[in-house]
Amino acid sequence: MSAEIIKQFETLGLSASYHFADDTGKEFRQGTLKKRAALKLFDDNPELQNEMRVVAGGFLWSLASERKQEQENG
Repeated sequence: MSAEIIKQFETLGLSASYHFADDTGKEFRQGTLKKRAALKLFDDNPELQNEMRVVAGGFLWSLASERKQEQENG
């Protein structure tokens, strides 16, 4: 089960990255939706967060920045 969650997190994160890479900005909304879904998986599975942090190193968006912003906006 944990491998499935990690894979789903990776798929969502990479999909968000793909949409954010669109230079026109037309796909940013889709990217934001995918990123939010990935962040929900991250938050819902604290026991897998260390593995997820490693996976997130391949994304075009920063997991660490997203979490920091959320904490600051509390």
